[in-house]
Amino acid sequence: MSRRSAFVPKSLRRTAPRPIIILVTDPGPDPDDVKVLIAATVAHIRGDIVLRCVVCNGGGAPSARARLARCVLDHLRAYEVPVGVGSAGETRTPYSYEYNLDGYHDVDNARLIDGTALIDSVLQNALPRSLTWLLISSLRDFVDAVAREEELVCSKTKRVAIMGGLQRVRRELIVPDPDCSPNTQETRLLAANAWDSWEPDSSQNNVFDRQAASVAYSWCFRRGVPMIVTSRHVVPPIPMELAISFASRTCCPLLKYLAAAQEEGLKGLWIRLCHGELPARCSKRWYFESFCGTDASTFSARDYDGLGPDADMTRYLHGSLKPYDVVCLMTVLPATETLFRGLADSVFAGGAVHHLLHDPAKATVGSAQVQQLLYKTYQHASAITASHTGDELAGEKVHVLRGIECPRWKGCSSHHVITDVGTNVPDGTTAEQPTTAPDNGVAIRAWDGAEEKCPASRWKHALAT
Repeated sequence: MSRRSAFVPKSLRRTAPRPIIILVTDPGPDPDDVKVLIAATVAHIRGDIVLRCVVCNGGGAPSARARLARCVLDHLRAYEVPVGVGSAGETRTPYSYEYNLDGYHDVDNARLIDGTALIDSVLQNALPRSLTWLLISSLRDFVDAVAREEELVCSKTKRVAIMGGLQRVRRELIVPDPDCSPNTQETRLLAANAWDSWEPDSSQNNVFDRQAASVAYSWCFRRGVPMIVTSRHVVPPIPMELAISFASRTCCPLLKYLAAAQEEGLKGLWIRLCHGELPARCSKRWYFESFCGTDASTFSARDYDGLGPDADMTRYLHGSLKPYDVVCLMTVLPATETLFRGLADSVFAGGAVHHLLHDPAKATVGSAQVQQLLYKTYQHASAITASHTGDELAGEKVHVLRGIECPRWKGCSSHHVITDVGTNVPDGTTAEQPTTAPDNGVAIRAWDGAEEKCPASRWKHALAT
């Protein structure tokens, strides 16, 4: 906020409408999807976005993945966000860590909604050009929605953000050369339309369903539905220690899940690599450079190439990860979307401008900016879960953000400032009553009065900054 806007009454400031997001994801095998779930839910609780619904697909187990998403949302108390069961995709055997989150087995399947019905309901009740699709898995559910209700999807969609990728196509069109004989023709490289100039690349979300990917991109080009496409080539590495450090010093089940899934996932990746199950570009040296912080000379000197599938990789995992899906989320979050201005190639098609983040020479967002988002996300998640488990953040004082809406009590529209997780406030304190906690003298002030009283357990809910 600028200094000038700080003096303008809040009610008179002009603010952009919050993005209303349909998130289609495949949590489980890749912790990156769970990071997006946590970050998007925190942004929803903060009032930065409206997470309208989550639809889970893929792996032949969309119901299991939807249960995982529901469990994540429940830990963050986002009970109001519905979770749908999407398309099945190709069946695969899940890894042992995928659903090892506290509370997962307690999720009632009756709380899950059919993904098709959920998407259709959201579309029918949305205002024109209001919805943002965030697609970080197979594009099948988006394409199926287009097939069912093409005009509805087109009229209600503001933009489509895809973690995927496009590559240029050079198509040869045969054009008669007037200077040559009728039997002689000149071959020229031409492209008549944008949807003929680009095709899905080899990114995993495209590979899940190549036909759906081809239809999704070409439809958005043809119908002028703006896209923001994030390629894996523009995602910066971040230290894998970030989630581990939070998990080690908090009692947050979500961060403990992320840390464990991250480690177990990379150990499983090593085994698959040794068994020749990964693409040829994924060598042992690539693994050590990517995830172990080991350069080529050290790799050779220590003969890491001789390690086999039985090696204990835990001792080596001190490198970095690429948070592909998190960067895709950042392209639509109000606080971070401006970071990408000027980094994308713009393609005009169907009367709309589409932004393609695919050139690593210019389209890479800073690693520090991604880390900052995740750091704040993990702080918020730790505070939220601590507030309803009775735990504190390893005894640390947590300063919290002003003006957070309390979504935990039906009818409560209070906003509050709390300076310690675990601060005690008497039951029955209303949003109209500034209060001083009796145990430590920490002042708690609330405004924007509520009709219903907010119990003490809800006041203890704090969002760390």
